This record gives sequence, C-alpha cells and structure tokens, in this order.
Amino acid sequence: MKPNQAWIKIPSILMIVGLIPFFLFNYFLFIGSDIEIPFGGISKIQKVYCFFIAVFMCGVLWGISVSKQVKNEYELKKSNILFTLSIIFSLLMATSYILFADMIFFIISSFIFCFLLACDFYLYREQRIDFGYLKLRFVVTIFVILSLIFSQLII
Repeated sequence: MKPNQAWIKIPSILMIVGLIPFFLFNYFLFIGSDIEIPFGGISKIQKVYCFFIAVFMCGVLWGISVSKQVKNEYELKKSNILFTLSIIFSLLMATSYILFADMIFFIISSFIFCFLLACDFYLYREQRIDFGYLKLRFVVTIFVILSLIFSQLII
C-alpha cells in the first residue's frame, strides 16, 4: 500500500469505528441494562454521542468543502453556507436535547444526519469527495438512522 492510500483509509476506519457505539447503545437498551452513569442512563449517553458525532461531521464537512483550492469567492461562500447551516442544525440538536423528549431529539438527529449526507452528495457532485467515500457515508448514515429508530422502539 502506498503512503497516500493509507491516508484514504483513515476516514473509512473512523466512520466504521464511530458506528460501533450506536450498536452498543442498542444492545444495552435491548438487554435492559441501564448502567448507572453519573450523567444518566444509556439513552442520555446516546443523545450526547449523537450530538458529538453531528458536530464532528459538521467539521468534516467544512474541512472537505474548503480543502480544494477555491477558484472564486462564490465557491468559498457556498462552502461557508454549508458549514453555517450544519452548525445551525447542530445548535438545533443541542436545543432539542435540552427541551424535548428522546423521540423528538432522535427525529431531529436523523434529519440532521440526512442533511449532512445530502451535503456529501453535493460535495461529490462538485468533485470534492470520491464515490467510495460517499458510498460508505451513505451506508453508515443508514445504519445510524436505523439504530436511532431501533433505540426508540426499545425504550
């Protein structure tokens, strides 16, 4: 494997490893184990993890959108609009964590993960990401949303 190819595999590994906690949360909810944690139960930890993943993905989105040389000011504005929208949605997620029940939070989270995936489709169209990355993001997003739905069915 060439050194350049090793760097290409790191985002794939991070996406797959980031998916593991979603499955673990569902497993613990399914077996009925609500581990006593100072911050609350499994559901609360799952909500916090969703928030951190969404914020991380907003940063990734912004990084990818500005990683290639910007040809003009219009492209830079489009990148900044995507980043601003993703931050607004993350703030919405944080607000929903505080104000709403779990189900509303997970509906909003699912919407935000879909929005971030739509942004990846846009970045693919703009040739800023390759098809392999987009395909893996699509699969991971589907698994995350299914995990969130499953967790609500269990609770």
